[in-house]
Amino acid sequence: MAVNTPNAAYTATAPKWRRCRDAIAGQDTVHAAGEVYLPKLGGQTKDDYDAYVKRASYYNASGRTVDALVGLVFRRDPVIEAPEALSDIIDDVTGSGVSVADFGKNSMTEVLSVARGGILVDHPVSDGSIVTVAQARSLGLRPRWQHYSAESIIDWKTASIGGRTVLSQVRLREIGEEADGEWDVGFYERIRVLELDEQCLYRQRVFREVGGLWQVVEIAEPLIGGRRMDWIPFHIASADIAVGFDPAMPPLLDLVDTNLSHYRTSADLEYGAHYTALPTPVLSGYRPEPGNENKPIYIGPSSAIIFSDPQGKASFLEYAGQGLGALERLLAAKESRMAALGARMLAPEKKAAEAAETEAIRRAGENSALASIAGSVSATLTNALKDLVRWASGNANADVSNVWVDLNRDYLPMTLTAQDIDALVRAWQSGGISAEDMHSAFVRGEVVEAWRKREDVEADLKAEAMRNPQPAPQPEPEPVS
Repeated sequence: MAVNTPNAAYTATAPKWRRCRDAIAGQDTVHAAGEVYLPKLGGQTKDDYDAYVKRASYYNASGRTVDALVGLVFRRDPVIEAPEALSDIIDDVTGSGVSVADFGKNSMTEVLSVARGGILVDHPVSDGSIVTVAQARSLGLRPRWQHYSAESIIDWKTASIGGRTVLSQVRLREIGEEADGEWDVGFYERIRVLELDEQCLYRQRVFREVGGLWQVVEIAEPLIGGRRMDWIPFHIASADIAVGFDPAMPPLLDLVDTNLSHYRTSADLEYGAHYTALPTPVLSGYRPEPGNENKPIYIGPSSAIIFSDPQGKASFLEYAGQGLGALERLLAAKESRMAALGARMLAPEKKAAEAAETEAIRRAGENSALASIAGSVSATLTNALKDLVRWASGNANADVSNVWVDLNRDYLPMTLTAQDIDALVRAWQSGGISAEDMHSAFVRGEVVEAWRKREDVEADLKAEAMRNPQPAPQPEPEPVS
């Protein structure tokens, strides 16, 4: 088996990934796939089939659903906790201008699309002259994240070390570039192997096919603070943490399959409408004059058709069957099914007002599934951020207990009213709730931004009170007897 051979789980899941990718990408991609999603009708020539595809309309419910769900998660900024000294890295975690928040949005999109994605925490290799972390950062040599799609993670192995199941090897497919002449660029496949060696220490090997054989062209043994690592800094985001490192079922696969079925029905409806919508003139008993057999027949108020047969007649043949109506009803049924599976923007809005509690219950299933995925992605981003902090600090044993990324899991706006705020403050003043509970309620009620800590809010209130002191309340005068 060659190093670029994917494992069995990858091979079994890859067709599902392709369907999801194509369906979410939209009409151009679905059309380009041709018979993969729209089989050719019997007897169709290539030109007939090309016209059949062009008339077919693809309604991208899958892509719109992903956009809508990601929008719900990021309607509030993620809460990111990390050392203040690393703020510049947090704002540019890839070295190419992508912040942790933007990286998280991409990860959420990937997991909703194909249920999988990977983050490699890596560090550029120096020439050996750099001694301190400060020197490395001054030269732009700092740890960074690199995203790997589900299709790039071709194999993975686990091992039990210290009573824990950990990644012991990951194989990643990459596309390299090299100059091909003065102006052209050539592309080639390479496989990056992340692994724990015989001493359970982390190393990277890069393979490239040379002369028909895969050969090692690069070996690296990354260091933190001058010491090799005993773990692989690669983190897999999944839609279902229960499956471990194996691929999970794409969360929108049922919607994708219904969307593609809707596309085929739409193609049949457009095809049928094309051939049946226009009335066809019918002439019965008409005989052209001798010598005019090939002369065109014109219809309209300025033309006359002369019948030699007195029994002759003219009429229009019009479609009056029910076949197209059945296709229209089938499309409507599939749109309703897509709405139930997640494409809520396709469902008609309710005309009657709905109580807030009823609306919350109606969306509870969708929100809980989305919240679970957001929690899984948050955990992956957190683990990757902890590795970045360890590397940036130059200490593999750095305290990272207060480092995390938390994506929003509240998808129903529940803005507090003035009466709600007054009741919360009174409850706190009377000792019914703690200051932390009150702050949490204000965050959930969108009175206070999620990223603001209670201590920061209290400090701002004290500073505001010092700038604008309020006069002490005066005692009420005693009533005159």
